[in-house]
Amino acid sequence: MNLKKEAERIYFMDISVKEKIRLLEQNAADCYEEMAAVEQNMHPEISHEADEGLRKTNDYLDQLKKKL
Repeated sequence: MNLKKEAERIYFMDISVKEKIRLLEQNAADCYEEMAAVEQNMHPEISHEADEGLRKTNDYLDQLKKKL
Protein backbone atom coordinates (compact mmCIF):
# COMPACT_ATOMS: atom_id res chain seq x y z
CA MET A 1 0.00 0.00 0.00
CA ASN A 2 1.26 3.47 -0.83
CA LEU A 3 0.89 5.25 2.51
CA LYS A 4 1.55 8.69 1.02
CA LYS A 5 -1.35 8.28 -1.40
CA GLU A 6 -3.49 6.93 1.43
CA ALA A 7 -2.74 10.08 3.47
CA GLU A 8 -3.75 12.25 0.52
CA ARG A 9 -6.94 10.24 -0.02
CA ILE A 10 -7.92 10.61 3.64
CA TYR A 11 -7.13 14.34 3.71
CA PHE A 12 -9.41 15.06 0.75
CA MET A 13 -12.30 12.84 1.90
CA ASP A 14 -15.64 14.53 2.56
CA ILE A 15 -15.75 13.69 6.28
CA SER A 16 -15.35 15.61 9.52
CA VAL A 17 -11.98 16.97 10.61
CA LYS A 18 -12.03 14.73 13.70
CA GLU A 19 -12.61 11.65 11.56
CA LYS A 20 -9.79 12.67 9.20
CA ILE A 21 -7.48 13.07 12.21
CA ARG A 22 -8.44 9.62 13.50
CA LEU A 23 -7.80 8.00 10.12
CA LEU A 24 -4.52 9.88 9.60
CA GLU A 25 -3.32 8.84 13.06
CA GLN A 26 -4.05 5.24 12.08
CA ASN A 27 -2.14 5.80 8.83
CA ALA A 28 0.82 7.14 10.83
CA ALA A 29 0.76 3.99 12.97
CA ASP A 30 0.76 1.91 9.78
CA CYS A 31 3.79 3.88 8.54
CA TYR A 32 5.68 3.19 11.78
CA GLU A 33 4.83 -0.52 11.57
CA GLU A 34 5.95 -0.73 7.95
CA MET A 35 9.19 1.11 8.74
CA ALA A 36 9.92 -1.33 11.58
CA ALA A 37 9.21 -4.35 9.38
CA VAL A 38 11.34 -2.96 6.55
CA GLU A 39 14.20 -2.24 8.93
CA GLN A 40 14.27 -5.91 9.92
CA ASN A 41 14.30 -7.00 6.26
CA MET A 42 16.83 -4.37 5.11
CA HIS A 43 14.95 -2.86 2.16
CA PRO A 44 15.92 0.84 2.06
CA GLU A 45 13.79 1.63 -1.01
CA ILE A 46 10.64 0.56 0.81
CA SER A 47 11.75 2.41 3.93
CA HIS A 48 11.94 5.62 1.89
CA GLU A 49 8.32 5.14 0.76
CA ALA A 50 7.19 4.64 4.37
CA ASP A 51 9.17 7.73 5.44
CA GLU A 52 7.45 9.81 2.75
CA GLY A 53 4.05 8.45 3.79
CA LEU A 54 4.73 9.33 7.41
CA ARG A 55 5.95 12.83 6.52
CA LYS A 56 2.85 13.56 4.43
CA THR A 57 0.56 12.09 7.09
CA ASN A 58 2.13 14.27 9.79
CA ASP A 59 1.86 17.37 7.56
CA TYR A 60 -1.86 16.76 7.08
CA LEU A 61 -2.36 16.05 10.79
CA ASP A 62 -0.71 19.35 11.70
CA GLN A 63 -2.93 21.25 9.26
CA LEU A 64 -6.11 19.60 10.53
CA LYS A 65 -5.30 20.04 14.22
CA LYS A 66 -4.87 23.77 13.61
CA LYS A 67 -8.48 23.85 12.35
CA LEU A 68 -9.86 22.46 15.62
